[in-house]
Amino acid sequence: MIASLWGVEGSGKSSTGLSFPKPLFHLELDIGGFERAVWRVEEVAKKAGTPLRIKVCGVKEDVSQIDWSKWDIVSKPYVTPIQLEKLMGIQQQAGVSVRFPREIRGVKETWQELVSDMVTVGQVPLVRTIMQDSATQAWWICHTGFLQEKQEIQIANKMKTTDPLFREKLQPVEFPNNRMRDLIYAIGSMGKHLVMTHYPKDIYANKVTDKGIESYATGEVTPDGFKHTVTLDDLVLWCYAEVDKRKEILKGVPNPDYNKPVPRTRISLKCGLRGLGMKAVGLELPTPDYAGLMELQSMMGGE
Repeated sequence: MIASLWGVEGSGKSSTGLSFPKPLFHLELDIGGFERAVWRVEEVAKKAGTPLRIKVCGVKEDVSQIDWSKWDIVSKPYVTPIQLEKLMGIQQQAGVSVRFPREIRGVKETWQELVSDMVTVGQVPLVRTIMQDSATQAWWICHTGFLQEKQEIQIANKMKTTDPLFREKLQPVEFPNNRMRDLIYAIGSMGKHLVMTHYPKDIYANKVTDKGIESYATGEVTPDGFKHTVTLDDLVLWCYAEVDKRKEILKGVPNPDYNKPVPRTRISLKCGLRGLGMKAVGLELPTPDYAGLMELQSMMGGE
């Protein structure tokens, strides 16, 4: 299954993704997200009497050396180099001007490591799920790394980074769509679940005004990242938090979550799972996790 889980920060999308079948390889691209999410999954597992065995890799750790029979979840961080000059600027003359460097460094190498690790882990028979968290960041690494390659060609041809022709962005027709598409297909062809989390982004449209054609936010949102992801997905889930207004969960049984924000998950945009299909779009899962998805599928006559 190829699944996209999208929602705002703190909506529970990472926790939902981490509930997919184990062993699970988690690529931590939004640093700190794993720590914020994994405790929820651990809590559920402990209540079920099946505590999780979790390994957190070091940066650059060789995933080919992992003994997957010992772990349920393995998370590895992927850190793009912190370019302090780009974040803070370089003072050419103190108190006079600030210059931002144009050369990208280290992002291409992060993309290559990410792809290599996903393919390596995908070939391990025991592993059942690979999770990009977030795929929004993975797409940024993909196309920024491709821009780095174009810059390196210019530098190899003796072009200075101060040259007005030095590349600082890609044209839409240059976006490395095939790289992301091929990676998604590759993991799917290995028989693994591929889970990708996304942040939402605004959808813009154009309108004619007195000042000419202007762009405006339509009020609608879509998953941020590789724009063809939903086309390749089997399932899209919208994750969100909602204040629980039920005073009782059963007659005479108080609701411990009353008036508290609780995670929810709905099928959104697309569903190709057996027994569900597009008629399931908009339905809420009984619980915001993989078990809830399987329960809904069973209720609707799927396998």
